[in-house]
Amino acid sequence: RPISKADFIGALRGKVSAAEIEEYNKSLPSKAELEEYLSRYHKYHMIVDSGIASVISVHNIGTAKATDVSVRIKFPDEIRVLDIDEVRKMEEPKAPRKPRNLQEVAYERAYRAETALTRTFAQYELIDKVKPISWPDLSDYIIRDDDKAMDIYDNMVGIEIKNGIVHTKWYDFRGVYIVPMKKGKFKAKVEFMCAEYVNPDEVELTFICE
Repeated sequence: RPISKADFIGALRGKVSAAEIEEYNKSLPSKAELEEYLSRYHKYHMIVDSGIASVISVHNIGTAKATDVSVRIKFPDEIRVLDIDEVRKMEEPKAPRKPRNLQEVAYERAYRAETALTRTFAQYELIDKVKPISWPDLSDYIIRDDDKAMDIYDNMVGIEIKNGIVHTKWYDFRGVYIVPMKKGKFKAKVEFMCAEYVNPDEVELTFICE
């Protein structure tokens, strides 16, 4: 927020100039810049903090082999589905550039010796607190080969198994990252198709996000 001389009281009074205050107020980010940053920051942390690394398993529970199998899972807008490899590459949005807090500047000028000692301890504390983000260990990401493939696009997971699945068997597909964007109960639409079907089989998956 903008500041004025009235914000500096006691020992801080007169420690910063009118020119410094004017320059500080001019260099503050605009409301639009802050709102855009906060929106991107919120979405980023929703993804990295609330997402669930998942495995999709396609089973053949029938009594014969299914060939040219395809599965489409369409997620609702309230739930995002991403390739976990892409999530790993995401970086936290950078905050708008802002000037240094003039209250801190005034304090340092008023209490130079105390400020120098505090800064020294703060450096050691920062080193102790810095830790990398811990990601789930999924060695297999999106599967793509001649027989089977999985792609994630337009908030949908598409799976193809050309050579089919023998009855009672299954294939697992890793690398799916599901993110609930809000609380509630939501449904994803699933469509199954294979060469032995006349029409696709459709079911729904219910997600309860708390």
